[in-house]
Amino acid sequence: MNQKIKYIGLLALLPLLTVPLTIDYAVADTAQAKGHPGGNVVAFGDKTKHIVCGDKLCSEIDDKTVIKKVKETNPEGPYVEQFSISALGENMYKVVFTVYAGNEDLQEELLQVSSDISQKEAQIPNLFAGSHTYVPVLIQADDPSTISAEIAN
Repeated sequence: MNQKIKYIGLLALLPLLTVPLTIDYAVADTAQAKGHPGGNVVAFGDKTKHIVCGDKLCSEIDDKTVIKKVKETNPEGPYVEQFSISALGENMYKVVFTVYAGNEDLQEELLQVSSDISQKEAQIPNLFAGSHTYVPVLIQADDPSTISAEIAN
């Protein structure tokens, strides 16, 4: 019986003894990495020209590269953005729009969707201020880039 109590006591103390050992390693790693953001790499120029910057090698990017600006929206009012588009067949598309409520609750609003050959309306579910939802719509279009949507008041 005494032998079992000794083993149980030793097993209970074992985790307490391992904690100080792991803390020492963490302190040593942070001290070693201090002053080197991103690790110990301190190479520039030819040594890093093979690194990827976006969808190209950094060495392939010139100063004339255009950065695409994201469409600015009004964060205070409700607004709509196209989330995804999928072709379902000839001239038929499933478009998912993200509807943002902004600072106001949206109740019983309609989403007016149009394309070059078709127009549709979809019900937007009630939204609390500051939240968003996804609204799927099936619509016909000769050119899918003409599909757009707006919130009807």
